[in-house]
Amino acid sequence: MRRLNFLVMILLTAQLFDSGSALSAAPVFIDMGDGTVVDTVSHTRWLKNANCFEKKDWFTAYYSSVGNLASPQCGLRDGSVAGDWSLPTLMQLKSVYTDAGSYAALSQFFGNVMQDMYWASTPDSTWKDFVNMKDGTSGVGYNNNNFYVWPINNESLNSFIVLSSSGRDFGFVDVYTTTPSRTFTINNNATFDLVVTDISFTDGDTSMFALDRGDGTGGTCGTASKTLPPGSGCTISVSFTPAVYYRKIYAMLHIASNDPLSPSLDVKLGGTGVSPPVSWWKAENNATDSAGNNHGTLLATSIVLENGTATASCSKGTTITASTTLYGANSSWIGCGSCTTGVASCSIAFNNGTCGGDPTPNIAKLGRLDVTCGGSFPSGMIGQAFSFDGSTAQYVAIPHSSSLNLTTKSLTTGHSVAFWVKLNTLPAPGNHFQLVSKWADGVEHKQINILPNGTVSYFLFGPNVTVTSATTLQTGVWNHVAATYDGEEMNIYINGGRDAHATASGNVADGTGRLFLGYNPDTAFAGGEEPFNGLLDEVLWYNLPLLNGQISLLSTTDRRLTVTTSGTGSGMVTTNVTPGILSWSGATGTANYPANTSVTLTATPENGSSFSGWSVECTGSVPCTLIMTGPHIATATFTMNDSIRIGMATKPYGTVNLAYAVAQDGDIIKALGINFTGDATLNRPVAVTLQGGYDSGFGSRSGNTTLDGNLSIGSGSVIIDGFVMK
Repeated sequence: MRRLNFLVMILLTAQLFDSGSALSAAPVFIDMGDGTVVDTVSHTRWLKNANCFEKKDWFTAYYSSVGNLASPQCGLRDGSVAGDWSLPTLMQLKSVYTDAGSYAALSQFFGNVMQDMYWASTPDSTWKDFVNMKDGTSGVGYNNNNFYVWPINNESLNSFIVLSSSGRDFGFVDVYTTTPSRTFTINNNATFDLVVTDISFTDGDTSMFALDRGDGTGGTCGTASKTLPPGSGCTISVSFTPAVYYRKIYAMLHIASNDPLSPSLDVKLGGTGVSPPVSWWKAENNATDSAGNNHGTLLATSIVLENGTATASCSKGTTITASTTLYGANSSWIGCGSCTTGVASCSIAFNNGTCGGDPTPNIAKLGRLDVTCGGSFPSGMIGQAFSFDGSTAQYVAIPHSSSLNLTTKSLTTGHSVAFWVKLNTLPAPGNHFQLVSKWADGVEHKQINILPNGTVSYFLFGPNVTVTSATTLQTGVWNHVAATYDGEEMNIYINGGRDAHATASGNVADGTGRLFLGYNPDTAFAGGEEPFNGLLDEVLWYNLPLLNGQISLLSTTDRRLTVTTSGTGSGMVTTNVTPGILSWSGATGTANYPANTSVTLTATPENGSSFSGWSVECTGSVPCTLIMTGPHIATATFTMNDSIRIGMATKPYGTVNLAYAVAQDGDIIKALGINFTGDATLNRPVAVTLQGGYDSGFGSRSGNTTLDGNLSIGSGSVIIDGFVMK
């Protein structure tokens, strides 16, 4: 079991009483004794054997060699499994060379480092990054080239004091709405007492975050200094109230303590204020208001003179569910029969005979037929859409409610409407399609029309201004239209870009008129209003002016998914959809998907890191599934052993080689009573002591430390105490 070189034994005997101890600077690399080495600068954990796979092309290296790496391959004894390892990023690969300073220094801490090119985990499909470990230079190579492979798997080496919670990002929150309080736990992972002396917000939008430290009882931290015994913790709570919209909001939570590794722990908390629509109509479940709970009805209306026949038809895919008839004039009206339900069209003859009398003798009469339509709806830009065939006055009628009023707390009186539209035809010369409108005589008029040439017009009563788009909409294609008013300008946006604007001012009053989509029977008497022929989808009604960025997001057609990685560790986020693999730039990955695609995100920490959880639009720590009805955002947070120390210093090293590289004359290199794998080479002109068998925390010794490898001494001297050479 013992395998000592003869020269080593002589030196050990000669220096038996020459030991001493001293504090020393922290090492850069720590041999963990399990086949891995930690870079304490970048908090990354590497396979110690830098050439376990020989040269491979990039795809073999990424998917086969590294993808299938697991303990006990390549000298690993860390219990890792396939999927725990990855190719390093270009930055990580460059950092490991930079942190060492030279190829010679790198070779002291890692085995089989080649003076040649090593692959990086470049997302580009053809050209891949590499780093030459001879001199640390980088470049790109074709993915069929054969370069060396050096896997990475990150580990946490941050502090004794740890802040944990269900998430540090509060996600998307309506402006002036306060979130439920989120609990944060401050834990002591040390073997000695830690004293927390300050908990506060120190930077950022601190006024939008509320901190409650508790009263120091019931597990709360309190406002005074808090002593945390080993393994214990205390809690605080934070709530978030955004006061601005569509901007990422941050505040820095500062925790001060006597933690020797991290006396100042600063954690960024965040959230995004949003301005949601007060009402949102889509064709699922008929005229469903998904935001304001103000539901509408899909109707078709036909009005004829006395002795005429009125015909009302539902749009394709829908049928009549109810009907009403009126025959008469002025205030005298009678019913005139009803329609059969379940059919697509109904005709009623309005005359004294069929209607059973004359409600207004000697006065010209009108007949009005209203049918309510329901059933299936055609596919829209997102989900389903309202369909209007132009044959009769088909429309969606939405009763007034307070949610449709425009003034909102602490924001300028304003107005915005946004929707997707697909024209089947254009209105005849002199006519217009009234797509979205709300009218109360002499009080309110908000109206967006399509004109005969395909342009969009936007009119507001109050400012009494009409703005008309420069762009003409083509038939047969989906276009996104938005109209906004901010008290100074009226704007029209086509497919996300501002297309036209006009100076406007004045109060846009609120009335009690119904909101109509596709046609407005209440204003049809003015003439020129032609029943719409086309599809209308995702009609959003806002009581404030939208910003350019908001409109850009609403108009996106690609259902973009944006994933970011954060934290002190590293890892990968993958999707279950191909095509749709995330394309990474730094810590941000993006992909585009067809509407309604179900995308499952899986976060896999690199070896040495752990997955802390999701935030923004994903929560928890299990794979997250998002339905791509629009753009979505998610953030995966990854968090980065203390096995060897020098003297009384608390900095971790992890391997004999790392500690020895910085040890000074008389230093005691202390090792936990665990197994270390790998050779130790002592070749510096210093006299040190290797002292093994320490318990966790290095406060006592109760066993031996096993070195599974060769111990070689080329110069200097060493005293070994409590080590077993295997």
